[in-house]
Amino acid sequence: LAETEIIASEVISTKLAAEGVQVHPDEITATLSGVERDDQQPRLESLIGVSLPKNFMETVGVEIQLAASVSLSATPGAIELLQWLTIPFCVASNTSRFELIHRMRAANLLGLVGSRFFSSDDIGVRKPDPSVLLLAAEVMG
Repeated sequence: LAETEIIASEVISTKLAAEGVQVHPDEITATLSGVERDDQQPRLESLIGVSLPKNFMETVGVEIQLAASVSLSATPGAIELLQWLTIPFCVASNTSRFELIHRMRAANLLGLVGSRFFSSDDIGVRKPDPSVLLLAAEVMG
């Protein structure tokens, strides 16, 4: 519904450049896509071959939220699709509940989805575990 990975990768690329390390955002996306939050900094350090400050990803996370607030938009056609749907739908995401709400609001999707969204926070496990999808399917009938 909205592409957040490229925004995150661009922020990380900019922060790494400030540390003197040049990495293209596409390479960051390929390295971190689908990786759990706790494993992201070690993966990034492995990619660049440099240890980063202990709170690097926490600092980046705040900047990603800010960047998403300013530049996140719905994928072309997503809003029209949701407006067109006549069957019940919901959003199920691996992201935290807070981030999911923030991102849907920034992309003008929250009003269309309403309270019909599920986060990995609701289950306590993250992908590849399918539990959030199974919960969403159960609740939605």
